[in-house]
Amino acid sequence: MNKIKLEPGLKWKLPPKIKIYEALGCLADGRLKKIDNDIRVYSSSRNKYYTVQYDENKNAIMANDNGSFWVGYLGYPSIAYLMKIGKLPFNQQYSKALKDIPWKDINLKNKNNFAKTILEVDEILKQKDVDLKKFYNFLDKIKKQLKKKAWFSWEQNNVLQENDGGFDLKLKGTLRFRSLQSLTLT
Repeated sequence: MNKIKLEPGLKWKLPPKIKIYEALGCLADGRLKKIDNDIRVYSSSRNKYYTVQYDENKNAIMANDNGSFWVGYLGYPSIAYLMKIGKLPFNQQYSKALKDIPWKDINLKNKNNFAKTILEVDEILKQKDVDLKKFYNFLDKIKKQLKKKAWFSWEQNNVLQENDGGFDLKLKGTLRFRSLQSLTLT
């Protein structure tokens, strides 16, 4: 079995704005649970969960949600966790306004066109008397923090192991990924 050591400290790409909406809704829904050293973030349908691991000393975070896994941006599970622990700004009013949004259903209906999803969710926010201008300013504040802090993907003891025609990324023996997306091999 071949092993390939990975380049340390890959930075996450900035997420689409809608992922900040989803993170706020996730926290209002209470879908974030700590299990041992892992954080489980349940989907809006609650039929699956994503795992998040965070190392404050290394400013490193890893998650296996679709955005992180396939595209390489910091996904809503990581953003929600960083809000929960105070590393990113959080607003209770906006979070409550985004409670119980069926994200998966809306995204599927809009064929994962995030701009259309934002328009639909903004209408829900308007119905809940959210000042969209202030909300957008809050989102910009978070985007600036995400850019400024530039969290890294895991950087210690990452090993890519060939397995059954694919590759597994093993991180401290807990998370496994089946993709080479957003990884640099050394």
